[in-house]
Amino acid sequence: MAFDVGEDQEDAKQFIRNLKLIFHAVSLGATETLVCIPYLTAMLYLPPERRTVFGIKENTVRLSLGIEPTASILEDLEQALSGL
Repeated sequence: MAFDVGEDQEDAKQFIRNLKLIFHAVSLGATETLVCIPYLTAMLYLPPERRTVFGIKENTVRLSLGIEPTASILEDLEQALSGL
């Protein structure tokens, strides 16, 4: 899933720094919950106008859910967002 965090890329980066359980990575091929900023990873080499066609903004965060307990994932997301 993907969602926008805050107003700009710095807000998205701060959100990721605030995470304690969720890993900042594009893909590990494992079962952990992962988060990344697609604007800086998969979409990095596309021109900005092409990125927006896909709905990707500088503050869009992609979350790939793993097998951790749902309550733990939600708690981590909530605490990271509250730190903005």
